[in-house]
Amino acid sequence: MVETVRAETPVYGGYVIARTGKVTFVTGAVPGELVEVTVEENKKDYSLATVRSVVEPSPFRREAPCRIFGRCGGCQIQFIEYEKQVSIKEEILLDTVRRIGGIEIPLMPSLTGVEFGYRHRGQFKVSPAGEIGFFRQGTREVIPVDECPLMIGQINAVLGNLKELEVTGLKEIHLSAGDSVTALLKGTASEELCQEILRRGVAGVGFDKGDSLGKDYISLDLNGLSYSVTP
Repeated sequence: MVETVRAETPVYGGYVIARTGKVTFVTGAVPGELVEVTVEENKKDYSLATVRSVVEPSPFRREAPCRIFGRCGGCQIQFIEYEKQVSIKEEILLDTVRRIGGIEIPLMPSLTGVEFGYRHRGQFKVSPAGEIGFFRQGTREVIPVDECPLMIGQINAVLGNLKELEVTGLKEIHLSAGDSVTALLKGTASEELCQEILRRGVAGVGFDKGDSLGKDYISLDLNGLSYSVTP
């Protein structure tokens, strides 16, 4: 079913509420936009819908910078200008505290930095075929990634190196970067695979049970304070 609705209130999970006789949770809309949506699910009290086309676009709408946005489930509102993303998150936070906590509070200015290239840790999934990436939203399908714009350069460099390896048997690879890069491996990893990973820009490999090979921590700096983190 196709309907034209006005996107109104942002809520957690990348949805925007629209009203069509009952509440409709829309993905792919910027608050304030008039959009044509496809209703994917009709529940008793609400509907779930996705944007099919934009009738009246918001000035805050943009082309998502990441080339796999929309397939990868990692980011939900990257098609919105960053400053607007921040204000949307503030609005969602205030609404949540108001509805669930029953209190009204003022917010201090949000602490923000660069939009991309800031994350020092990435949790990557591994498909049965050995592809490394992220889950498609709402599924267990792995979308392969060559790099993630959110990650710092060290992680993306190691990610590129690991894609050259046969990593079947692993379920997840968690990369952490500071003065060096360490990897936490979840699943089955042979001694040979671990040694190959250590030769691909990784200083240490950790496992679920707490044992490790090579360096078992990284050092990070926060405003002159150095601290250590294990895989």
